[in-house]
Formats: sequence, structure tokens, C-alpha cells
Amino acid sequence: MKKRISLSLVAAMLFALVAMFAVAPASAADASTPLAVTHVSATENLDNDGGNAIDWSKVWDPSNTTRLGAHFNEDVEMIGKLTIPSRITKITICNQYYSTRSNNIVISFSTDGETWTNAITLLGIPNVRKTANTYTLPVVDDTEYSYVKLSKPVALKETKGESSSANDSIWFDLRWVAFYCDTESVPAPAKVNHISAMDGAPATIANIWNPDNATSCNFNTSGKNGELLRGSFEAPTVLTDIYAKLLYPSYNARMNHMIFEGSNDGETWTEVARTNGTLGNAGNIVHLRVTDTTPYKYIRMVKNQTYGWWSCISLTFLGESVPAAGEAYAQSKNYTYEGNEVYAVRFLSTISADALGYQSVGFDIKATYEGGEQSFSKDVTTVYTSVMANGEPVTATQLGGDYIFAVTVDRISIAKYGEITFEVRPYVVTDKGVKLYSDTCIFVYNDGVVVE
Repeated sequence: MKKRISLSLVAAMLFALVAMFAVAPASAADASTPLAVTHVSATENLDNDGGNAIDWSKVWDPSNTTRLGAHFNEDVEMIGKLTIPSRITKITICNQYYSTRSNNIVISFSTDGETWTNAITLLGIPNVRKTANTYTLPVVDDTEYSYVKLSKPVALKETKGESSSANDSIWFDLRWVAFYCDTESVPAPAKVNHISAMDGAPATIANIWNPDNATSCNFNTSGKNGELLRGSFEAPTVLTDIYAKLLYPSYNARMNHMIFEGSNDGETWTEVARTNGTLGNAGNIVHLRVTDTTPYKYIRMVKNQTYGWWSCISLTFLGESVPAAGEAYAQSKNYTYEGNEVYAVRFLSTISADALGYQSVGFDIKATYEGGEQSFSKDVTTVYTSVMANGEPVTATQLGGDYIFAVTVDRISIAKYGEITFEVRPYVVTDKGVKLYSDTCIFVYNDGVVVE
């Protein structure tokens, strides 16, 4: 239950009306330049298309226009050294043509060129057919590395969208890879609050929502499929990237066939990303690109495999949060209407100035009483800087927002309904028509006042 304002509603509300207007999002220019990389070594792969050896040294040159690779019957690997030990904040890959051929590439880092860590397996790259198509992923890692490695095990062969001759081999088909140290543009991970986990999960499973968690959670899920984890973002978030960190590369198979789904009401779910079924011993971090541009309030992981064990150290979600409604408040008044004692309840919430470009705001309201219930939604397109309550102004700032919006349920018969429980859920409707909910608040009308 949420807090409320214990104020009586007066008939004259004297609101300060504000016109709705769109606010253009700000964006910071990225003026970073690629880190210089010197070629160290590479496997001697022969292109299956023509039997030609590949000059992998060109892969570190962002000005390269030559196609490097095609499909191979052997593991592919190349190592480069940074001129200066650096914190890598993002990586850009330039494909020759098919962007999906970057899926299952493993990018590894090292401080000494011998011990490799935080190896990222790329997944979920959409199928974009465009010459010199680029794909950028952020890196959330504070370590300064001296060496980088690109690899692709032959075990991670692709079988979709390619010719039959390619199905027995791996695709490694790109022009170049660039590494950046642009600390000003490092995104902050979205904060996720734990809601629930599959029956039988250890309590430590709640820790994996923390990107800094360092202890692996192992869970025997034999014979269990379905929702494994559920959490909520502090604000609706448009996801761009998901990182799943594992304790050992050999545990990667435990993340096979995991589906990530988003929701705004906790009931209707949409798939936003999934791991494939080929994760093996390559890399201890799985990266998933999210192309769905819908902001979601809730996120969950669904298990969809026969493998018994599941394990994970941490889940990191990157994206951009969008303005949402604040919590709900309630105000009430009693009065006489046509000789009958009645009352009205006004529900209020707040929005920030950044949300003024949205289509509308409103509430989902469910009223439960002895003998029945009623549910309805109400959109409004007018917001206020303050309202009058009990002869005194209540400002949006006092309620924790920039503007107030309100809906009144009026002429409720005291004799007929007595006690009523109201479940109130504020929402905003974005410019794309997506309804974003805040938490449900519960208020009870009894003996002339609204109480928690």
C-alpha cells in the first residue's frame, strides 16, 4: 500500500491548467575515436568458398573495406594488442553484408595476453542485409585491458538462413572491429527489483539482478519449465542490451533456450530476446541485443529447455527509462445529493515535465464492495500545477512530480455501498500508444473517509 494525503475534497478545485506540449529528448554527441590495436596472431583459416587464406590483421583497421572471412570448417581466432591499456566501453563490428553472421562471435579481454576474462558471446543480432552494416554494443566493465580477442568455435555453427553447404561450418564474415574508451557515454544499468522466482529456487537468486553480484546462483530445475524469474524496473525502460554473466564458460549450456519477456501490466508478456541452443564453452558472458522499442515495467526470464541445471551470477539490463506516472493518492468528501448522503473520491497522481508529450494519462480503478465489484479506466489529457484541498493548495512538487492529474468518482451512495475498497493504478499512454502502469495502490472508504 502506498501513502496518501488525508485531505477532504472541496467542491471548487481551482486548478492551474497547463497546456500539454512535446519535449524533445536530449542526446549527447559521441566524439570518441577507436583505440589503436596492433595485430598479434590469428588462426590460418582457409575460406571454404575459394580456399584462400584470410589476412586477419586487417580486422583491427576501421578503414578496411575488404571482406574478411566467409565460412570455415575450423575454429576462428585472432588476437590484437591495444597500444595503451584501456577501459573498453563499447565495441563496433562492421559486417560485410549479413549482420546475423556476427551472432556467436566471442569477444574476450586480457591484461597479459594469456589469461582471458569476461568473454562476451554475441546473440540476438537482427538480420540486416546491408553492405558495411555496423553493430555496436556497450561494455560494462571497469578493468583496463591490454589485449582483445575475436573467436568463433566451430561448434557454434549457424543453421538458419544460409546455404546447405554452410550448415557444416561457421560464418565469420566481417570487415573490421573497433574498440572505444568513451567513459562519458557508458550507460548505467537499469535497476531491477526482485519480485519472484520459480518454486525451489534458493534465496540467493534475487541477487542476480545486481550487475555487481559476484556469487553464482545454481538451481536444479529438472522437470521444470516456465517462469524462472520476475522483476520490475524502477521506471518503464526501453531495453537495448541484456548481459548474462556465468561463473564458468562450461556453464553456458545452462543458459540455452532462455526467453526474456517484457510486460507493462504483469499479465500480458512479449518476448524481447532469447538465447539459442548452441551455447557451449565459449565465453562466460552472453550478450543479447534487444530490438523491441516498447518501454516495459516488468521483465521475466522463462525457462524453455530440457537441461536440468540453471546457473547465473548476474543479469545486466541496458536501456533508456521513460517518464511514468507517480504513485496514487486519494481525497474524499461527503455531501448531500437529491436528499441522499453520498460521497466522492478523487484520485490523483503526478507526472514529470518530460511526459507532457504523451497522448494521455489516467487510472485503472477497481471498486470492490459487499455484493459485487466494478472496474473501469479513465483517460485524461489535462494536468495541473496544484489542486485545492480543504481550502489549501496542494502542489505537484509536494506530491513528488511536476504536474498533477486527477479523476473523480462521484455520487457514491453511503447507504447502498457502505465500505468500498478501491484498487487504483495510475498510467501514462506514450506517443506510441503504449500504456505504462505505476504500482497499484489500495484505498478503503469507510465511515466517511478514505483510509489505507
